[in-house]
Amino acid sequence: MLKIALVFLLIIGGIVIDLGGGPTHDRIGFRYYKDPGAFAPYHTEGSLGYFLGFFTNLLQSAGSFSGIESIVVAAAEVKNPRIALAKAVRRLFWRIAIFYVLLIFVVGLLVPYNDPQLLQSTGTAASSPFVLAFTRAGVKGLPHVINAIVLSSAVSAGSSLMYSVSRMFYGMALRGYAPRIVAKTTKKGLPIVSLSIVTLFYAFAFMSLSKGASTVLNWLSNLNAL
Repeated sequence: MLKIALVFLLIIGGIVIDLGGGPTHDRIGFRYYKDPGAFAPYHTEGSLGYFLGFFTNLLQSAGSFSGIESIVVAAAEVKNPRIALAKAVRRLFWRIAIFYVLLIFVVGLLVPYNDPQLLQSTGTAASSPFVLAFTRAGVKGLPHVINAIVLSSAVSAGSSLMYSVSRMFYGMALRGYAPRIVAKTTKKGLPIVSLSIVTLFYAFAFMSLSKGASTVLNWLSNLNAL
């Protein structure tokens, strides 16, 4: 619920700032859609550059959708999957439309793609497009709030992935595609061996201490999305 509240807060707040409702009363409108433009060229100028920029971001965006299969994974552990799963899938379209498409549209209104402070490696949310827009509009204290919510969101995302991957690994063991010991569970049905093995891979997070980790992460994300 905290992540959902943050998304709605950013969308509403972003629209208010864009229309000049901030302390500075600077109405942005579609200013950045005209200059420097809605699309950033990549590798080359002209139509080909715009297409490459669009396609590169399409790959990164597609990686963000790779968690929707967790709905199906959870179906095996709900009381009434025929009803619960159908309801969850029907709601999925609106969640994508609001949390992804509308949010990105608002981001495009607030900050130009060539902003020198955009998405710099500061270790905080200070270079987030929403933080930049709200700070320049005179709204104070927002970076600390977003940092706290982003941290909780990261924990939530990690827990979700740990759940779905451990269940997939467990299912593979039941069908003979993984060692039989992986199918071992506790008395309450928790796939303890599968969960333990998956947890060990979280140590790869320490790769982020390396300067080249972001490059490797982008490679893996793009290959997965493609």
